[in-house]
Amino acid sequence: MQPRASQIATQVAAMAMSFAVGLLLGPRLCAPPPAEVEPPAACPEPTTRIVERCPEEPPPEVEKTAPAKPVNPSRAQPIKRDPPLPESPPPTTAEDRQRLLAWARDQSISLQGCTRDPGTTYRLSVTITLNEDRGIEEVSLNAGPDTLTEGLRRCLEARIADWTLPDDLAPAHRRLVFGLTL
Repeated sequence: MQPRASQIATQVAAMAMSFAVGLLLGPRLCAPPPAEVEPPAACPEPTTRIVERCPEEPPPEVEKTAPAKPVNPSRAQPIKRDPPLPESPPPTTAEDRQRLLAWARDQSISLQGCTRDPGTTYRLSVTITLNEDRGIEEVSLNAGPDTLTEGLRRCLEARIADWTLPDDLAPAHRRLVFGLTL
């Protein structure tokens, strides 16, 4: 029974090899002949050109004399120094910072009157510039990726500009920056 199984295995292997050879060589041997390719068109002979006018002669080189050495050597000019920077105000203490943030939080209740989209949360960076009398001179809002409508922006800026700084708060800097979430 063993010789019969080996004969079948040999026949299957031979048939698989002949099938593979047929797949590889069949398209080459059975392919139709290639179509006749027309030879490329001949290039026309180049025409000769005659130069009617010779190029102009370059101007003669003029010899330049070396500049005379200065009689008096130049003197070094004094270096201009920038004026010194003004003294920076003392840093805000942690207690003053907390009081300023609490004041801004308490004042932010007045911003509830500005109409805005329901269900939308706005994260704002507010910059307040104070004048010499500690009144609010300028208000700048930065909404980041959140977009504020022009009407909402004007309303918020106008209401923040109406805020008054209490007498007991004396910020060291003229510019206050804080974040608000509405």
